[in-house]
Amino acid sequence: MTTERLRAANRANAQRSTGPRSPTGKARASYNAHRHGLAAQAQLDSSQLERAEQLACALMEAISRAGVANAQNEAKFAEAIQCSSAHCGP
Repeated sequence: MTTERLRAANRANAQRSTGPRSPTGKARASYNAHRHGLAAQAQLDSSQLERAEQLACALMEAISRAGVANAQNEAKFAEAIQCSSAHCGP
């Protein structure tokens, strides 16, 4: 059971606990629960985005022409994953 004194202290503390206010603080706080990059949002400039789209299109064309089990396509897929994890540019 919570005493009145403890509830008052909790309310007073809650008034000071408003979280980050500046854009920098909010950006930093967005990584508080960061465990891995699997759900990360990529931030690419226009040339990197264009290159990524070209690579994805080429990969999908190769897969549709020869089938997923083709060793050449598996190599291209591995290259695409490596490229995306290394943040390759144009």
